[in-house]
Amino acid sequence: MYLDPDLRLGELALRVSGVLETVRAHDLPVAEHETLRQLCSREGVAIDGVMAALHRAAEEESTTGLQGLVRYILRVHHDFERRELPRLRGLAVGAARRHGDGHPELHQVADLVGNLEDELEAHLAREERVLFPYLVELEKAARGDGPRPAPKFRTLRNPLKIMSAEHAVEESLLEALREATGSYGVPPDADEAWRELYDGLRLLDADLGQHMLLEDGVLFPLALALEVELGIV
Repeated sequence: MYLDPDLRLGELALRVSGVLETVRAHDLPVAEHETLRQLCSREGVAIDGVMAALHRAAEEESTTGLQGLVRYILRVHHDFERRELPRLRGLAVGAARRHGDGHPELHQVADLVGNLEDELEAHLAREERVLFPYLVELEKAARGDGPRPAPKFRTLRNPLKIMSAEHAVEESLLEALREATGSYGVPPDADEAWRELYDGLRLLDADLGQHMLLEDGVLFPLALALEVELGIV
């Protein structure tokens, strides 16, 4: 599990419920617009101890219900994909530059990785800024822990259809990458960076597959059922 200390506190709080309590326990000010690294640096607090406490809090959290699933998806999938795609894009561009004359498929790989990063970044941002916070508020209202949120959508069916359609686009890009790379098979003349690229793409492919299946098959149906339970549709 990866937690990014360069996320703003408000973004970390969506991933781990105990973020603000942990910050206070380490005598740090609660400034949700600042990153944890910035706060620790300014206040002279060792960041390793704070991060260790956050990891313990995350490991103790349930992954059931909408809120638990949202936090799991953010920590395990969103943060991994955000970290990996820029790295893989750089490796793909480098491989195409060094070996593209003899292996023209590498130019296609570089284009596909770039397209996937652009597509996924927009998709993740829509989920993190609009959809996921609404789902968390919706579940809190169902438990009686907060007011019913003002509806952002007439029904969740419309944005969830859009999210699933975007998943289909991402899957088509992954399929094109599998075809262009021969299912990430590394040729004998590949250098270390090329091998690193294909190994990384294989892991990214598996992660994205799990991510999309968890959302389409578990999170979205739970969200629709909760909307019905609350009488929103």
